[in-house]
Amino acid sequence: MMAQLTEKQKAYSRHLDEKYGFPSGTMETLVGNESSGNGSAESPKGARGFAQLMPSVMSDAGYRGTDPRSLPFEKQMDIAANHLNKGMKRFGDIGMALAGYNSGYARINAVRNGKSTLPDETANYVSKFADAGIIPDDSEILQFAQTSQHRNLQQPDYSELDKEISQVGDISAWEAKRQQFKNIEAGLPTASSWEQKRSSVSRR
Repeated sequence: MMAQLTEKQKAYSRHLDEKYGFPSGTMETLVGNESSGNGSAESPKGARGFAQLMPSVMSDAGYRGTDPRSLPFEKQMDIAANHLNKGMKRFGDIGMALAGYNSGYARINAVRNGKSTLPDETANYVSKFADAGIIPDDSEILQFAQTSQHRNLQQPDYSELDKEISQVGDISAWEAKRQQFKNIEAGLPTASSWEQKRSSVSRR
């Protein structure tokens, strides 16, 4: 998402892309995804300003206790770009760096090492950059994002099985159906025990 910025602000965002070697449009897209260009934005977690800078990022930049919204757009963007560049140096991948900007570099490092999973919010976040052409298709982060989105597909509504129980009248049939759902979620072959159970009950 491109932010609603002035031409001067857009030009400065492009300047930072060139300064740090980010793909063209990175910083403007970042502002769009973080705040939609609303310099007064504040998240429930305490991120503030155009680039939704966290207090820890402000402290690292030498602005401990400073509300980023009190700073000019250019200074906020300087801090944001410098923080994103730390991720680039750490991971060597704009996708991983952007994911770290969203959820923290330690978290992304843990994801990369198989010790954590990518949060849904971050998976959606990096997908927006991929859609904008900022993150290339072969970026490592997109594999983690796809895994996260697949893992968090809507789970079966087991409450609907109450209706099945009343119709079949046998708790073992309910258990067989639940196991079938679990097998589907796990990608395992599904048994025909449910249908067999229904058939045996109907013949009684």
